[in-house]
Amino acid sequence: MNSSGLSQARTKDEFLNKAHEARLARELARCQDNSAIVIQSHVRRFITWRRLNNSLNHEQENLQASYKSGDSAAFMKSIRKILFFSRTTKDRDNIDTLFQFIHQTRSNIKTIPRTEDNDEVRIINNNDTTSEIEAPQNDPMFLLVDAASKDEETFMTCIHTLSRLVDICCRLIIDQTTKDDNPSKHPDLTSMIVYIDMINMLTHQRSSDLSSMMNDVEIAHVEHKKLDETYEKFVSELSKRTSSSRQDAFITLSDSIAKIIKGPRTDAKGSLLAAYIQMALSISINQLKHDNSSTDNQAKLLIKLFSVPALIYYLECFSCDSLATFKEKAVLESCFKVMSAHNQQLQNLSSTPALCLVANLVHLFSMTEDTPSTDLIPFVTVITKLLERCQKNMKQLKNNADSTNITQRDARKMNDATDESYNHILGWLIRDAAYTTDQETSELIKSQLSHLWSVKFLKLLFSDLIKANESQKSSTDTGRNKSSLNESPRRSSRDDSSQTKCDSPNQNASITSFKRAVERAAYNMTKSIGYPYNKTTSPSGLYYSSAKLLSEEAKRISLVCLMLHTALKTLKMIKQDILTGLCFHDYVLRNLWNYISSLSPNNGLKAFLDHLVINSKSSMPEFHILMLFCECASHIISILDDSELYEQQRPFTLDDLVNISTFLNTFVFRIINNQLVSYKAQEMDPILRCTHKLLTDLYKRDCRRTFAPQGHWLIKDLKMSLFLKDLDAGKSVAQAILNLLPHIIPHKERVLIFRKLVARDRSACYSTFITIHRSRIVEDGYQQLARLPSTALKGLIRVKFINDHGLDEAGIDQDGVFKEFLEDTIKRVFDPALNLFSTTSEQRLYPSPTSRLHEDHLSLFNFVGKMLGKAVYEGIVVDVPFATFFLARVLGQHHSKLYSPIDDLASLDPELYKNLIYIRHHDVSDLDLTFSIDQDMMGKIENFELEPGGRHIPVTNQNRVRYIHSVANFRMRTQIEEQTKAFICGFKSIVNLEWLHMFSASEFQRLISGDTAPIDLQDLRRHTKYFGGFHNNHRVICWLWDILESDFTPEEHSLFLKFVTSCSKPPLLGFENLEPPFSIRCVEVSDDQDLGDTVGSVLRGFFAIRRSDPVDRLPTSSTCFNLLKLPNYQRRSTLREKLRYAIRSSPGFELS
Repeated sequence: MNSSGLSQARTKDEFLNKAHEARLARELARCQDNSAIVIQSHVRRFITWRRLNNSLNHEQENLQASYKSGDSAAFMKSIRKILFFSRTTKDRDNIDTLFQFIHQTRSNIKTIPRTEDNDEVRIINNNDTTSEIEAPQNDPMFLLVDAASKDEETFMTCIHTLSRLVDICCRLIIDQTTKDDNPSKHPDLTSMIVYIDMINMLTHQRSSDLSSMMNDVEIAHVEHKKLDETYEKFVSELSKRTSSSRQDAFITLSDSIAKIIKGPRTDAKGSLLAAYIQMALSISINQLKHDNSSTDNQAKLLIKLFSVPALIYYLECFSCDSLATFKEKAVLESCFKVMSAHNQQLQNLSSTPALCLVANLVHLFSMTEDTPSTDLIPFVTVITKLLERCQKNMKQLKNNADSTNITQRDARKMNDATDESYNHILGWLIRDAAYTTDQETSELIKSQLSHLWSVKFLKLLFSDLIKANESQKSSTDTGRNKSSLNESPRRSSRDDSSQTKCDSPNQNASITSFKRAVERAAYNMTKSIGYPYNKTTSPSGLYYSSAKLLSEEAKRISLVCLMLHTALKTLKMIKQDILTGLCFHDYVLRNLWNYISSLSPNNGLKAFLDHLVINSKSSMPEFHILMLFCECASHIISILDDSELYEQQRPFTLDDLVNISTFLNTFVFRIINNQLVSYKAQEMDPILRCTHKLLTDLYKRDCRRTFAPQGHWLIKDLKMSLFLKDLDAGKSVAQAILNLLPHIIPHKERVLIFRKLVARDRSACYSTFITIHRSRIVEDGYQQLARLPSTALKGLIRVKFINDHGLDEAGIDQDGVFKEFLEDTIKRVFDPALNLFSTTSEQRLYPSPTSRLHEDHLSLFNFVGKMLGKAVYEGIVVDVPFATFFLARVLGQHHSKLYSPIDDLASLDPELYKNLIYIRHHDVSDLDLTFSIDQDMMGKIENFELEPGGRHIPVTNQNRVRYIHSVANFRMRTQIEEQTKAFICGFKSIVNLEWLHMFSASEFQRLISGDTAPIDLQDLRRHTKYFGGFHNNHRVICWLWDILESDFTPEEHSLFLKFVTSCSKPPLLGFENLEPPFSIRCVEVSDDQDLGDTVGSVLRGFFAIRRSDPVDRLPTSSTCFNLLKLPNYQRRSTLREKLRYAIRSSPGFELS
């Protein structure tokens, strides 16, 4: 490159460098200018804010000066400037200074009584007790009202300023309580109390205070009236404008209270909680007392406040003054009035907040004194609505009994594993709607709810019930005295005929339907105009008895019963506690039954039946009187032992039990037979479910130990011929009666129905052949039959025996050989020595708890169940007596651990039963018991928990009933649960368990082992067959029947029957149904030489050809054929002696 080129390149580089340097210089200048601007802005801002702070300090001084001088305009102007130049986040100190000043001036003023009635007060200053005129003008509220009273424009300016002041207070409260997840960590309670005081001063009217202030100073009458009007308008307008922000602050405080409540209780937490509660109440309580402008807001505040878990409990502990305000009658009435009028807001609650609301309201209402019965209606209505709301998010439990004692740890595990949440009172809830509470809080809620069934509360709730019963008793006594003096036979006859006509089941169906339609129409029409149709005006008098259920008194009683019955349905996990509380004294049950009995003749039967005709829906409140009674009575009937129910006769006498069962038996039959409500299993009406349950419990109790007269449970109106015809035709009513009321059908008819069901189900096409070794009957039978399908077991089974020498036994199985096999098998497997079954003290069988020592013992129980099922299926009676509690389990009569029939335990373990009865009637606080039990398992002591965590749950006087029935449940059910299930599985593979629901446990035992009635020898003789030359008039046969009737005792009759059939009891349907039929054959040789009947033996037997008297031979039998082999004795005395010896020497197994 030449020199000129280099010069040009150098010149270009220098130019670019200079341009770059100039650009950097300009950029630096711009940055310097921007920095100067920023610095100047900060300096100016600092100067401005310093000037502003000086101005604010000056305004604070002006505020104090205007306060001291009483210049209301200057006082308001200073507040406006302070608020204008302040922000809640950056100028918190200025705002706090303003609030602290106003709060301090108000704190220096106190109120003292001015008159005896405390209607007016006067204000004095604490610092200068001699100044009674200056102090009122210096009250901040007085100055604010005075400033707002100048003109309309000034009034609106003041309202705008003070609304902003209240909003700032609310935002500061929200910021303070939400700045940390745990509000107990950084509480600034002093500031929050100041904010609350500002809100209350500006938004809650206290006219008596203002009037007192104005009366104590020299103010003209016109000015007095103007200030009073301004004050009311002032507070009202502020309340409206700040309603939303105050609600937000209140809701934030309520949420903070709910957070603080969780976890263990401490003194520090109690103090913090008390402060929070007082602040929340100070926002809401005066609005309830004075603000009537927005009941929607009141309802929202009330619901949010009372939804705080255990609020009233904490108020009682830490804030008695606030609680006293709530207990005021006006406030309490306002609470229930507002909530009852806003049903939609109650419906928006989820289950747990609704439960907390119920608990707090119940706890608060229980503290009131001398509440009239008419004031109960709002309370009962609100509680009922809330309880119904609690059910909306509840999951239906598969097994409530197994979920009543879930520990907190177990519940937490299940919560993590499912999309549901467990509540210790309500049960399982849908997680999306769940609001969880810890176990400690749940215990507090339980204690609050327990007031609902306390004696004091029940007396208050049922005050109308007591008055009604007392009135009825006095009128009954008066009427009895009059009727004894003036008795009218003619009228009595007319009433009886009318009653018979009304109760007759053969009334014309069309007339009845028409009458129901007319009555319903009349009732609905008159109800719409507010004058319910009165059935007492009915010309026929059919519904006269239901009139009492339509009275105002009955309405109040029914609403109370509706509330309590709804509580039973909702609070599932503490249902037993509620029932125990309701039944603890005879108070509720006795009064309810007396009231029901007084409603109409026949113990109130017609009243409810007629009312059910009028109102086809059983959800009407009146029916809950009966449903609550049934729930409580069913509970007490199930848990009382025999001594309490039969000897002590509490809470009902035996006559009462007869009357109650008569009422229920007829009531349930009528509503099913007349199809008044739904009786299908999936859609069963609640009133039918409750009444049927109590009826079933009474019937079971009567089966265990009789209290009713013979034939008590039968219904005379049920015509058996028509019923059986309808049942065969498959009519739903007849089927429902068989399923729900089998006890009203005579036992013989039910057995016939059962045999018909078996005949329809019998698998005649199947035939099975098995070979059994005599020495291995059980083993061979198990190997060949255990794995057969149920259809093959129901069919014909042929048995071929192999003797001890390995040779086939002669003979053809015509059902007799199989019967022998079945009897021998049952004889061996039920032998207690085998340890599959044990015996009670009454020698009744139940599965052995130690049967697991057998290899594959559950399969053996399954096989035993099949064999017993086959015997029942074929109608073969076997003398095997079972324990009642075991038969009840086979029949599907499940008892929860709280309803285990403890009296059955007496035969199983008499010593344990004696100890449990002692616990029931004595103090257990010093016994140091827990919900666990020790058992001797083959020489080793093992401890079993009666419920989850039972080793750590002490037995107290409150839960001892639960403990007693839990122990009984363990011994009679839990301990043998696996064996019982295996047995039932085998049994139901042969016999459909639904067929057996028509029988009680004792009747099922009769189905297995035969009738318990005395043996009818005449019936046996009529159905006896004779062989070998014997006939009905043969001399030996005549001697035989004469000996049985004249010489043998009933015990020997049973021994004779067992000798020839292997069962000591006759067949249920008589000897006509004995299979094979009972037979008597004349024999001349011993059994091992007997080749059957021959022509010679038959002729000699028929003509009684004399041979030597076989005095060295005994009668023998073949039980598989129900055959008696009788030698042709020549003397009656010989026959008597030999027969008596034979039946008493029978080698059969003796179990009963």
